[in-house]
Amino acid sequence: MSAGPTQRLLQRARDWAGDAEELAALQWQLLQLELGELTMQLRRSLMLFALAGAVLAIGLPLAIIAGVVVLAQTMDWPVANTLTIAGVAFVIVAGGLWFAAKRSWTVEAFLPRSRLQARQNLRSVFASWHVSSVPDDLDDDEYYPD
Repeated sequence: MSAGPTQRLLQRARDWAGDAEELAALQWQLLQLELGELTMQLRRSLMLFALAGAVLAIGLPLAIIAGVVVLAQTMDWPVANTLTIAGVAFVIVAGGLWFAAKRSWTVEAFLPRSRLQARQNLRSVFASWHVSSVPDDLDDDEYYPD
């Protein structure tokens, strides 16, 4: 005996709910995977910021001391020249590290695959609800009791 209209509707609702539950589980797994990747990227960015701060903390006092030595020795270059070059080099390196850290920090789109997949999953779940599937064994002239 074939299923009636109510039974077919209930079966479609069960199938739809099962599909929605499976998509939600897959979406959760994708989100966890991307959060792990994002954590690794943020950890690298934080380490670059820390390294830039450490290099700046070393280079800035060195550059200031070198400037003072340069003024104190007014044109006698031996030690002051070396300190100045070293201090400026540290400041330039710190600026480069800071720039690299800032670029890696400004991620354009957080969790891109999860967001895209979530949109596609929602579209497919709601589209499957609106699509009317007619069973193959349905005859138009038959009456199907509930």
